[in-house]
Amino acid sequence: MQNNNKVILELKNLTKIFGGLSAVEDVSLRVNSGEIMGLIGPNGAGKTTLFNLVSGVMKETRGNVFFQNEDVTEFSPNQLVKKGLIRTFQGNVHFKNSTVIDNVLMGCHVQTKVSFFGSLFNTRYTCSRESELLKSAIDIIDFLGLTEYRNELAKNLPHGYQRALGIAIALASDPKFLMLDEPAAGMNAEETETLMDMLRQIRKEKGITILLVEHDMKMVMGICDRIAVLNFGKKIAEGIPEQIRANQDVIEAYLGVEDDEIA
Repeated sequence: MQNNNKVILELKNLTKIFGGLSAVEDVSLRVNSGEIMGLIGPNGAGKTTLFNLVSGVMKETRGNVFFQNEDVTEFSPNQLVKKGLIRTFQGNVHFKNSTVIDNVLMGCHVQTKVSFFGSLFNTRYTCSRESELLKSAIDIIDFLGLTEYRNELAKNLPHGYQRALGIAIALASDPKFLMLDEPAAGMNAEETETLMDMLRQIRKEKGITILLVEHDMKMVMGICDRIAVLNFGKKIAEGIPEQIRANQDVIEAYLGVEDDEIA
């Protein structure tokens, strides 16, 4: 576990009500800087809704979100990205008819300060900045093992590498906090192991905090420092993997799940 117990994200009584039904109800949670934290629960437990609330995609009914000690509850997704809070979505979200390098460059431009007129007139600063962004994109591609696919169209990548590209685009936005929504979906066992190694390296080499929603319990138990569990929109447990594995409320929430899936 690589955190200094400094809280980077804090949720206080976060609630989202749809038509009188609570999709997320009074969820409070702290994520420490530098850790990998898992968020799990049965289908319909409220995990993606919680992600949408934290990332500004959806507005809360009540409660607050604090990022680096700042109340960001009413921030837009773009404002949160500028702060360094980046999330990926279920599925492979990128420009399928663009190359890997062009996809990552688009991510790099999120944090650039190149002006419209600077880009239009190709100023010296713009040229210098574009050169820096290209180097940054290549470094990210190399870091994630996508070097040989640099000039390949995104749509032609194998599934596992498409997932890696999605993470590469997120990294290009210079995150401090990375929210991953089911990154292992559709992966085989070998691809999942590669993904786990990749996330460990992202935390170790770049110091990025990760909040992970994932249904693959072997991955969650194998990579997360701590895990929070949602069921019917409420947080029913939180702790290290060993505590979650032995928690009776969690076991009951996962009735019908094979034992080896959470071993």
